Amino acid sequence: MIEAIGSGLELNELLTRIAEGACRLLDADNGTIGLIDPFLNRIRVAAAYRMPGDELGSLWPMGEGLMGQVWVANAPIVKGRYAEIVGNDGVDLGDFAVIGVPIRWRDRLIGVFGLGSAPPRQFGDDDIRVLEQFGAHAAIAIENARLFETTQDALAQLQILYDTSARMAMALNADDVVQAYLEQVAQLGRFACTITEYLFDERGDRCDVVVKGRWERTEGLALTNRRVGYARDSLDDLLDRGEPVLIEDVRTDQRVSETLRAMQVREGRPALALFPLMTGGVRTGLVILSATTPHAWAERDYRAILATSGHLALALERRRQQQLLGEAERQVAILEDRRRLAHELHDSVTQLLTGISLIAQAAPALWNRDPDQAEVRLGQLVDLSRRALQEMRTLLAELRTSPAEIAPPLAPPATREADALVLTLERHLASLNSDEVDLQLSAEHYVAQSSDLEHALWRIAQEAVTNALKHARATKILVALAVDEANVVLTVSDDGVGFDPTDRPEVDLERGTGLGLTGIAQRVAGLGGRSRVQSGSGLGTVVEAVLPRADQVT
Repeated sequence: MIEAIGSGLELNELLTRIAEGACRLLDADNGTIGLIDPFLNRIRVAAAYRMPGDELGSLWPMGEGLMGQVWVANAPIVKGRYAEIVGNDGVDLGDFAVIGVPIRWRDRLIGVFGLGSAPPRQFGDDDIRVLEQFGAHAAIAIENARLFETTQDALAQLQILYDTSARMAMALNADDVVQAYLEQVAQLGRFACTITEYLFDERGDRCDVVVKGRWERTEGLALTNRRVGYARDSLDDLLDRGEPVLIEDVRTDQRVSETLRAMQVREGRPALALFPLMTGGVRTGLVILSATTPHAWAERDYRAILATSGHLALALERRRQQQLLGEAERQVAILEDRRRLAHELHDSVTQLLTGISLIAQAAPALWNRDPDQAEVRLGQLVDLSRRALQEMRTLLAELRTSPAEIAPPLAPPATREADALVLTLERHLASLNSDEVDLQLSAEHYVAQSSDLEHALWRIAQEAVTNALKHARATKILVALAVDEANVVLTVSDDGVGFDPTDRPEVDLERGTGLGLTGIAQRVAGLGGRSRVQSGSGLGTVVEAVLPRADQVT
């Protein structure tokens, strides 16, 4: 019998052989082996021989049933009738004689034998000694199988951890992280898996729950981002300490709130396992397993979740911080644009309107005194009005045409309209065209780039065109977009008055000084590109920005 249990490392198969062997040794009719689950503080029936089908997997607390009483006594128990055992549920076996014997490994109780026989068989001291001796060898076999199982699980978890971390690291946003996790981890199990994140108010308190995604075998994977209200209940203290919560049946577990119980009963999922996502000691979300029938959760059910939930929490937090940073950068850009537009209004339009106002006030008196001079002043008034109108049209065009019309940050070109930048530039230039200046765009062979690069191209073109309208006194402005194997080249040229660089040493686009070109130089340098300005008195001006090509976001 010892040889029979000494071979084989698959735990469930081994336990079945041990249970059968124990019954053969004692000539018992039926038997079970229960193993202590320290996480649940219960004895789980791990093997059964000639027992009712619902016996396998059942849980026994300390002091209840034959196994629970052996656990409390830490010693063998023999009864002439199973009906004498407190908490027994074996109505059909009530007349059976029973024997319970501890299984010890290095003086530590790891499990219990529970055997029974129909009358007239009775168990005695010899049966106890035989079963204890057999139990000593059984404990060695069980621990060897557990060690092998632990090693295999560790290797499997390491592979899961590696694959999951690699996919989540490549994810561009939180939805991609959730999808990667559910596909890599949830689909390995047989339970429905849901991932939630918390939203926090300005005080740092949880205010809402976002159901990010869900996977279940019958319906597959779904990303939901459904937002529901958050209400604290009795489970929160455990979860806030980073402890999982295992609920076999919400209908009988006293820890479950009425709200949660009603929701799970309505959804037909009475079994729940909640695993907190912790970031910096704060619970930021949950991974939730659920089952359609009451279920006594075993470690094998959630090993992969425990192994990977920490990485999931970090990946989601990293994407959240990236989103906050991106939003902060957009807000800074908006504030910078407002500051610049306010400056332009003050320095140009306000001064022009002031001049118009002064001339208009003096015109009536001047007309009576010197009609010829009044005609000159009226011409100046018309000129100032046209210039103010042009300045206002330029500023209003900037306000109307938002970079948001180009695809959102981090969106790869394949997911958005290929000519979004070209269309935006066309609309912008069309809004600025007038009798005084003709604005044109050349972009026949442009290839769409990543949205962060196109955002920079849009801003560079916008600023360069604005400078030309304000300072060049040009009749034609051309914006050209070109792409070669390595770079995107943006050129803004005009036929205006230009300037002599030797007379204007402060104009240095590489340093970002002079003629309001600071923003252009900074944007280009920030993306690893180069920029230059070419001009001459009466020869117009050319502003060029060369940026590294970025056809794909990786």
